Amino acid sequence: MTRRDQPALPATSFGLLLVEGGDERAICQALTGSAWASLCCRIAYGRDLPTQARLARLDPNFSHARSVGVVLDVEHDVDGARRLASDTLIALGAATTLVHGELAGEPRMGAFLSPDAFGALKAFLLAL
Repeated sequence: MTRRDQPALPATSFGLLLVEGGDERAICQALTGSAWASLCCRIAYGRDLPTQARLARLDPNFSHARSVGVVLDVEHDVDGARRLASDTLIALGAATTLVHGELAGEPRMGAFLSPDAFGALKAFLLAL
């Protein structure tokens, strides 16, 4: 899948998931189980989450999003990851301050920042 080859936003109620990369997508899919079918996942392929957020918000079907989640790795810069998550939520139209792991607003929006060590857990889980 390329940056331009993102799934279409559904014309019915859905949860939008914006992730940093394929690893985050895979772990989210594994953790959500059967709920994955009601999610639309878009991958930023790097740290360009605000651009994906803007593209999603411009889509006419964005109005059907019941919630939006942003998932990214902290890498080595917690403050930078928080800024990136906040910038992404702002690009989506969020009016509330980022609180890690919580959804707020309408539609409900939030971000989850995975710790740097999470990469090792992802590698382990993906190898199962």
